[in-house]
Order: sequence, then C-alpha cells, then structure tokens
Amino acid sequence: MGLLCLVFVMVVLVTGIPYLWHGQFVLGLAGTLSPILAVAGGGGIIGGIREGNRTVPTIAIGLALLALSLFWVWWTGWGLILFGYRVPGIVENLVAFAFGMLFGMSQPTHRITS
Repeated sequence: MGLLCLVFVMVVLVTGIPYLWHGQFVLGLAGTLSPILAVAGGGGIIGGIREGNRTVPTIAIGLALLALSLFWVWWTGWGLILFGYRVPGIVENLVAFAFGMLFGMSQPTHRITS
C-alpha cells in the first residue's frame, strides 16, 4: 500500500510542479498541495477512529481538509491530462482522500498505556 501511495504522490508532484515554473503559481499550488491535504484528511480520519479518543474532532478536521482541497481545485479549475484523458481535480482529490484512508488502515496503531 505504501508503494501505491508513493506512486500517487509522485504523479501529483510531476503534474503540479511544472505549473509553478511556468508562472501559474496558484494553479501549481492547487495541483500540488490540495491532494496532499486530501491524503492527510483521509489518514487523519482513520487514525482518529482507530485510536478511539477524540474521534469527533479528528473526523471534523479530516472532512474540513477534504472540503478545503475540493474547494481549492474547483476554484482554480485544476485538472490532469493522463494518457489523453482529462481527469478533473475533484476526482484526483477524492482518490487522494481514499488513498489516505487506505494507507491509514494499513498502518499499525501505537497506543500508549500507563
């Protein structure tokens, strides 16, 4: 699962960073940072549920990160062109959110007990 997440992050970086170099700074930031926010939101939700304490705040923060990333790509009109097909940025961020949730489920929990 970690390799799949790494490939996704590499695709995000390869498709988003060139826009930063060509003068479209806001679009490049949206393409680069918004999927990373979505991954963090998905992983945070699963991590909060697995730990068991403070579940409501972690779900709220995870959904807020997802909403922020979706609004950001909608506002900028970000989209990918992969193998000749246009993938909207909203779909990319939903996939990133799902990857974050799957990656969060595959990580072991570390509970501190006293």
